[in-house]
Amino acid sequence: MSEQSTIRLHGVGKMYRVFASRFDNLIDAVGLGRLLPWLGFRYREFWALRGIDLELPEGARVGVVGRNGAGKSTLLKLLTGNLAVSEGTLEVHGPVHALLDTGAGFHPEFTGIENIHAALSYQGLSDSEMVDAVEEIAEFTELGQFLGQPYRTYSSGMQARLAFATATAVVRPRILIIDEVLGAGDAYFLSKCNERMRALVSAGATVLLVSHSLDQITAMCDQAIWIDRGRIAQRGPALEVVKAYQQFIRTLDDRRLRAKNRKVHNPSYHPLQYDSFSDTILVQLRVEGAPCDVAAVDLVRSGDVEDSLLVGHAQDADSTQSSFILLDSSAWSDPQREDAILYRSIVSTDAQRGGLGTAAFNVYSVHEDETYAVDVTYRAPAGATLVAEIYRNGTLHARFDLPCPTAGWTRRRLEPGRLTLGPLLLRRAGREEPLQLARLEEEETPSAVPRRKSRWPGEGGLVIDEVRLRGADGAEQAMFVSGTPMRLTVSFTATAAGRYDVIPVAVLYRLDGILVTRYIGSKAELAMAAGETGEALLDIASVRLGNGYYVFTVGLYRILDVGNAQDARFYDLLDRSYEFGVEGVPPLLDGIVLEPADWTLAAKRVLAAAGEAP
Repeated sequence: MSEQSTIRLHGVGKMYRVFASRFDNLIDAVGLGRLLPWLGFRYREFWALRGIDLELPEGARVGVVGRNGAGKSTLLKLLTGNLAVSEGTLEVHGPVHALLDTGAGFHPEFTGIENIHAALSYQGLSDSEMVDAVEEIAEFTELGQFLGQPYRTYSSGMQARLAFATATAVVRPRILIIDEVLGAGDAYFLSKCNERMRALVSAGATVLLVSHSLDQITAMCDQAIWIDRGRIAQRGPALEVVKAYQQFIRTLDDRRLRAKNRKVHNPSYHPLQYDSFSDTILVQLRVEGAPCDVAAVDLVRSGDVEDSLLVGHAQDADSTQSSFILLDSSAWSDPQREDAILYRSIVSTDAQRGGLGTAAFNVYSVHEDETYAVDVTYRAPAGATLVAEIYRNGTLHARFDLPCPTAGWTRRRLEPGRLTLGPLLLRRAGREEPLQLARLEEEETPSAVPRRKSRWPGEGGLVIDEVRLRGADGAEQAMFVSGTPMRLTVSFTATAAGRYDVIPVAVLYRLDGILVTRYIGSKAELAMAAGETGEALLDIASVRLGNGYYVFTVGLYRILDVGNAQDARFYDLLDRSYEFGVEGVPPLLDGIVLEPADWTLAAKRVLAAAGEAP
């Protein structure tokens, strides 16, 4: 493989102007903004990508992974020349052939053959070369008589076959970019594509593949790039990057599912306008006297960073992310750069109130039994006054005075502790002065979405308080790797004193409603006082489930005969309320239940070695 670079990016960024009105957008589009400055048209900067450094050698096969909105498509459009960079340098050595859409360049009313001729005619082929090219494409696609049918009648998989074959059959592109086109193909077609891509790479082509199918990335690429929030989060061997990306997604899924499970039984839960299973923590920074520069705001839960917001970086104001700054009604400046540091300034624009900069963290659930903190990286000159306030769902929890001036950039930890609906703490120079703050009553904050009715009416006497899923280390968990242990913990309380016959039951469903299995415990007689608590534990030594999402129904029964379900009686039951996910099963082994079994081969005579004649 030649080490000559075909693609080189240094400090590349792409910025879009977001206008306050359509009129302002029109003024900018026709180029009147500079000619008519008195119109005062307004816009803010949105950086889809920033700080991209990337170099791809000739013959590389590189996969690109990342969530929707991470900036993958913007990067591809920069490489193909459909967009111009806003900053940095971009070098592309050689022609680029891009498959960004299965239907791009094909007329829906033309037949497959007519579309092939139209696409190849731009490449200057002779009549004999055209005949050979059509024959090769027809052989590769294996579409047969469908090539004589209109393109609009093709399935997405057939369209993908035709697009890929036409792009690579005759002209061997030096740089080939593929964006999700292969996602519609079957395993047989993907195998053929992989062989074709290997041939292109052997001929010196550089291939860039964007796909949400991580199996495609590891099978077809030797290197991978993970893009998150407009910047490169990791680059390296395809398997290592895919593993890191999967761990990131697993962490997000784990937080979401644990919060969703908590919501079922937490009567003080307050849904948020941004996400039906979220709390929002707001960090408001108010400055007076002089501007204050902010480079980062981090949310810390029980000593570990839960979320990091890099202020001034790409997509820092994107409200679809888990953390972002609020530009409306705030005094944030446009992103600024000093050496290698990106930041924004909070400018004091109001003599009475000062300047306000707000950062928001959408967490799936605030754990009221854990402590929270906020780390702020900032700098402020002499004469400035900087105050930080921390809110949960609109309730003020703590106020801090931050020291000014600072010798350059400093990182300051603000520790409000537990974000419960308790009193406000005013902290100044390390002292705490409690101020009474009226509690937020539940009825004053109506739910944004109807609460799911999951509890079935039973006989009473025992009430399920809490259900937790835990992993091998005993920590609460909602995403499990197939083959690892799981513990389901059911905590309950007796509402009256008495003796209770208790049969714990957990019923497992796939998320689409298919029954997977039941776990029925043995009957135990419990003597309990009113208000006394108990616990039932279900230990699963190895989660033998296929990839996907599952949900538990949990119940405490008084009477349960496995041969006669009609006579069952239960104290309390929560129906399909506790969700978890399973991953880590290879595609060919995936299924609903992975039951272990052993094959045994027998014959009249077993050959001593491969190739021995019978």
